[in-house]
Amino acid sequence: MVLSGVRQQDPNNPGIASPSEGVRLRLDLRRQGEGYQAVVTPRFGQASALAVTLSRSAMTLSGAVVVAGGAGATDTWATLTLQRAASGRLSGALSALGTEELLMGDVVSSGAVEADGNLTPDATAPELQVRLTSSVGPGDALLPWDPLVVVAAEGVQPAAWESRLGVVPLGDAQGLPELGWELTPEPASPSAWAGALAAEGRWRRWSDGGVSFSVEVAAGTPDLAGHAAAALVAPAQLLWVGPPQPRIDYGADAIDYGQWGRVRWLAPGDAACEPGASCAKIGSFESGACGAGSPAGLAARLQRSGDVLHVRYRVEITLPDEGDPQPAPTWAPSPLGLELAVPGGRPRRTSVALESGAFTSWRVEGAARIWTTGWRTFDVPLAEEQSAEIGYALFAGLGPGTCTGGLIPPPVTTTVYVTSVTVD
Repeated sequence: MVLSGVRQQDPNNPGIASPSEGVRLRLDLRRQGEGYQAVVTPRFGQASALAVTLSRSAMTLSGAVVVAGGAGATDTWATLTLQRAASGRLSGALSALGTEELLMGDVVSSGAVEADGNLTPDATAPELQVRLTSSVGPGDALLPWDPLVVVAAEGVQPAAWESRLGVVPLGDAQGLPELGWELTPEPASPSAWAGALAAEGRWRRWSDGGVSFSVEVAAGTPDLAGHAAAALVAPAQLLWVGPPQPRIDYGADAIDYGQWGRVRWLAPGDAACEPGASCAKIGSFESGACGAGSPAGLAARLQRSGDVLHVRYRVEITLPDEGDPQPAPTWAPSPLGLELAVPGGRPRRTSVALESGAFTSWRVEGAARIWTTGWRTFDVPLAEEQSAEIGYALFAGLGPGTCTGGLIPPPVTTTVYVTSVTVD
């Protein structure tokens, strides 16, 4: 199916085009008892199982088909009406009704949306894409617990796809740990019969990192119409994070942990560090309620020797110096995020929250006043991480990425110092 002539009825739309104009939607139909089942999938989108109603003149599909765009517009099609010819077959003409939501900064607007379109038999081979990005790590490498993601533009046969997925070491790599693949939608999903749309691979055992490899999909993955996808190869790199350690003490020797972005190592005796200890300096970076700053962080593996993980840190924020009296800031964005993972599992995230009164002292440098917390410990229970080792990433410079409306504090320049990460 291809939608065209999309008519937007939101009076507040400043001219943002509909993401549905010209988009291709795959329709899968099958007979089920006395009726039909239908699944509609936007190209590289989310499959939706729809209810099917037949009349003499039309087949009506009801539910929610979501088509999202990059300009803040999202269309949700509630009804797709497929016209029937006198023979009872689908004629190829269709119409669609739904709603469109616009996200413009912290303002949300919505209105009705309509479209026409046409329906033709599938004659296109499925397209696959490999997506290898770390959500909190560096831009040019993966953390050991980051998933390897392969997506399909339309549903493909799950068993045939999984049998063609693999990883191959590159360069001097001598082998790779075992990898497990999980395909979605899951078998119990109402849309699963229309094929798999994503394959997510996770290492069941971690290497120390620093390994180059490629994700490969052999040619021949079929869709439900029998068209076969081409072969696909994508190179990737694992960040070096070292072997599991009893504890991590940050300093000038970065052999057994990974880093990226604006990270510096400060030796014992440096005034920025805790007395008698070395530390890692993350930043400075801009952080706030909207958007993100420059990614920076640390990653390592720890032997699990207890039930609580401890991060020893302090935070500095830089604000304009407005002279005295200048009260201590009562709000600051979360300065430090933490991602925790175990081999084969999905990571979870948490973050440091600074309470009112956390900033206890300041100094003036030029036109800036730099406020600082004391040295603090961030304690994270490990009830969910049942494994002999824990992987973690401390990351900074990543804001929530969205605005939630109302009065939004301005971004602030933040620096984080970390002394150690331990488990007991």
